[in-house]
Amino acid sequence: MLSSEIRACPGVLDVTVSPVSASVLILHTAADAKLLQFVAARRLFNLVASNESHADIQAQMTAGMRGFSRDLQSVTGDTLDLNALIVMGLAGLAIQQAINGNIMAPAVSLLWYAYNASRMPLPGQESQTAEVGAPARMNIHTIATPGRPQQ
Repeated sequence: MLSSEIRACPGVLDVTVSPVSASVLILHTAADAKLLQFVAARRLFNLVASNESHADIQAQMTAGMRGFSRDLQSVTGDTLDLNALIVMGLAGLAIQQAINGNIMAPAVSLLWYAYNASRMPLPGQESQTAEVGAPARMNIHTIATPGRPQQ
């Protein structure tokens, strides 16, 4: 098991593995480089440098979504774009949730998503909100024990 194999590394105090969030939390007193060497030598998981930055991936996704929105506008005669489609879809789902009696969290959440989607910039417009875009990946967190220097 991954956690027991990582615990065998000198200086590792505790390991928490969460398949749900695809994360590994390692509490240790060892130097980060020694811990990474230990993991790499045993091929427990791979840490590789990406050739693409998050900005590159986000730019590709943004360009694709803008193209889809333009295509949707041309098909609907400029009456519907991607933002309007998202707002209408989420508002419709919120109404359906309210009809089913799920008024508090699901209906309110869907309306909140619809509100945020309505504030998204249209193709060609500048964003008015902060850009957020971290791709899904395994998160590995290491915590050095307070009061003990890393070796």
